[in-house]
Amino acid sequence: MTGVTDAIATAAGTAGFALTAGQRTAAAALGRIGDELRAGRVPTRGLYLHGPVGRGKTWLIDAFIQAVPDASVQRVHVHGLLVDLQSALFRARADGHGTAAMIAAVAAVTAEADVVVFDEFHAHDPGDGILLTRLVEAVLQRGATLITTSNFAPGELLPSPLWHELMLPCITLLEDHLEVIPIDDGVDHRRQARPAGHGFATGTWTTLTEPLPTTFTSVRHGGRDFTVTAASPGALRATFEQLCGAATAATEYRAWGREHGALELTHVPSFTRTSPDAQQRFLTLVDVLSDLDVPLHVRSALSRDDFVATATARPDAARMISRLRLLREVEAGPRSEARNAPGHLVSDS
Repeated sequence: MTGVTDAIATAAGTAGFALTAGQRTAAAALGRIGDELRAGRVPTRGLYLHGPVGRGKTWLIDAFIQAVPDASVQRVHVHGLLVDLQSALFRARADGHGTAAMIAAVAAVTAEADVVVFDEFHAHDPGDGILLTRLVEAVLQRGATLITTSNFAPGELLPSPLWHELMLPCITLLEDHLEVIPIDDGVDHRRQARPAGHGFATGTWTTLTEPLPTTFTSVRHGGRDFTVTAASPGALRATFEQLCGAATAATEYRAWGREHGALELTHVPSFTRTSPDAQQRFLTLVDVLSDLDVPLHVRSALSRDDFVATATARPDAARMISRLRLLREVEAGPRSEARNAPGHLVSDS
């Protein structure tokens, strides 16, 4: 039987590229874990892959999972993970409180998989940092193997000097129990060529010469009503202010992406004209829709490159920028090509 490391290399060849040195090191570590799983053993040491955006970390995890189809592997994206944990914690409080509720919630989220993969592991606020620490503790305490991908080295998690100390217990656990491997060579593959693609990669960035008219309706989620521009079974449309300027979060983005199948965001301004909270919501929106593989259609007076230039000052914007480069650029007036673009909802008033 071909080893898992060889299977990953073969998958790369089939996909038309050769692994970089950093990717080969990561593939060897994944191969060690995969071969132990194939032999019926649960590896005692996990893996932490980190590096700049677009270096193939998630692709390597996909290839690893394909090479060990019979293994018990649970893979979750960090945004979905935190949403699921918060929901489980809310349910657990009906039967307990404090520590008991947290223990029950963590157990519900981590299930009983032999290997747990946390994709795009990061934290930018103290609440998320505390929840992620509890999750890492729970996975390691029950003897499961933890694999993570991240744009940040362990010591760079929760980088704010105001809150970084809260993440130190988690950083210690990661460094003590996981092999840390950087993948920082090569290039951002998303910038090389737009893939034929599906899902998120079929989205568009339309530069408008005049603003779209704005109408108003509402959608309901979790007992709350949210103002949007239009909603249909095929797409949900909202302005940047409606979606990112309001108190929305990953839980709504996940629900709307799944329900509507596409999201159209209009009136997207320069980051220099938005608050840090609105910026973070936009970053989260891009992360969630990419993870769901749901198209995003952006309508803005700015070209994509002009918008990106206003976002580079954020230390955590690189992943968002890389993903926005997957969107097909369209230059159009709002009543011509933009009207006919995929996912467009006519809402002229």
